[in-house]
Amino acid sequence: MMRRIGFHCAVALGLAFAVEAVAGSLDIPVRGAGLSFGNSTRFSGLRLNIRDEGLVSIDGVTVSVWWPEESPRGNVRGISAGLAGTRAAAGAGITVNLGGCEFETFDGIAVSGLGVGAGSMRGIGLAGLGVGGDDLEGVFAAGLGVGGHDLTGIGAAGLGVGGHDMTGVFAAGLGMGGHDMTGIFAGGLGIGGHDMTGVFATGLGMGGHDMTGIFATGLGMGGHDMTGIFTSLGGAGGRELNGLFVTGLGLGGDELTGVFVSGLGIGGDTIDGFAASCGIVHGKRLTGVLIAGAYLRARYTEGLAFGAYNRVERAATGLQIGLFNWTPVLHGVQIGLLNYAGNNPSGLKLLPGINVHF
Repeated sequence: MMRRIGFHCAVALGLAFAVEAVAGSLDIPVRGAGLSFGNSTRFSGLRLNIRDEGLVSIDGVTVSVWWPEESPRGNVRGISAGLAGTRAAAGAGITVNLGGCEFETFDGIAVSGLGVGAGSMRGIGLAGLGVGGDDLEGVFAAGLGVGGHDLTGIGAAGLGVGGHDMTGVFAAGLGMGGHDMTGIFAGGLGIGGHDMTGVFATGLGMGGHDMTGIFATGLGMGGHDMTGIFTSLGGAGGRELNGLFVTGLGLGGDELTGVFVSGLGIGGDTIDGFAASCGIVHGKRLTGVLIAGAYLRARYTEGLAFGAYNRVERAATGLQIGLFNWTPVLHGVQIGLLNYAGNNPSGLKLLPGINVHF
């Protein structure tokens, strides 16, 4: 007798599941709350479904098997998990997916084997391949890339990170690029941007329009306006350079103001400050302390010019020290083996040891 009762109860329960499955879902104990089997569109509690369609509002824990409908809509709040993925207009809480997840807006933690995508996201996004969105704020990491329009927080990717406005700490195995970049940035190969403010480091090269902060590269860097501390094993160049610049090879720009040290050469239309090179220092108008291991050449100098051969083509003001010092107009002192001052009287233009004209 008990077996028959149990059998009939099982059959009745199975029929109930079947009927509710056809209708949409089986909700226990009441419709819309508790435990749900099937595609319930409004539910609070634990929900188990094959494929999400027509979502309106889900609160609690929802688990799905297949990728949902293409046009995301509805709200998912709480914990969501998908074998293929989760998709909704708005999400909040924690979502974990073997495939990927997609939201128009999301607040919380999103973890996916493939990708995480959101129009606007606040929280943590982790993906095996990529994380992307329009407005991302929080912590984001991906095996390949992280990209968005506005990125704020911490971002890391195996290959690249890119965005329009980037604020925070970002690292990429290969490179990264953005328009407005503020914070700390590290790229294995290169970094490029328009307005760059903060600390930047790359293995190869770096370039930007306005660069302010601390910058270090393995080979070279270039920018329009560069202000701060810059170091490169190769070279550096820009239009306006202000600050401390140290390079292994060459350094050049239109207007240089600050301290400049280079292994081979330094060149600029105007140099104001301290410039030292093992090879050449060259420019139109040089002011300050100027040191060249081999050759210093300029149209005008003012201050100390120190080099093996100092040649000032228009006028030298201050002190020249070298093996050979030459200028057509001297306002100061020359010290060297041979010193030529063209504005001295005949017989005093070329002198050994020292030459003077005030």
